[in-house]
Amino acid sequence: ITGVIGMNKVLDLLILRSDSAKHMIDGRAVALVHDGRLLPEGMDACDMGSAEIKALLRQNGVRNLGAVEHAYLESSGGLSVFRFPSPRPGLSLVPPHSVVPDQPGAAPLTDPALAPGGLTCCARCGAIEAAHVALPDGRCGHCGGKVWVAPETPMAGTERS
Repeated sequence: ITGVIGMNKVLDLLILRSDSAKHMIDGRAVALVHDGRLLPEGMDACDMGSAEIKALLRQNGVRNLGAVEHAYLESSGGLSVFRFPSPRPGLSLVPPHSVVPDQPGAAPLTDPALAPGGLTCCARCGAIEAAHVALPDGRCGHCGGKVWVAPETPMAGTERS
């Protein structure tokens, strides 16, 4: 027991005196969302899927991925979410498609003429594209996804601060 306690104190001293030791022992924050879209490289670094990240965002009161400027998975396991000052169009996270599959805007778009405002949203990462570029069968330039949905346009004041 004394050896374990001693090792713990040595590690604590290393963490206090060296940033590189702190990052090696405790880890670093990983960027998961940037400008309203999920980052595939962050998901890979954390070995997390988009469904897990979307669930974490919902737990932090995020209804629309477009409202998130940045989100980081902290080394402690918590999620830090920074929102844009005003709402933006983006991928709806509420309710999750697995719970309510026929929710408005959840059906894949195939016709650019049916895209509201001429925009479409990648169902996988939330990237916003002009509908005439992404539809009917374009791939997302960020994640390679092929399913496009109508972006949700949030009303002012609907995102939790």
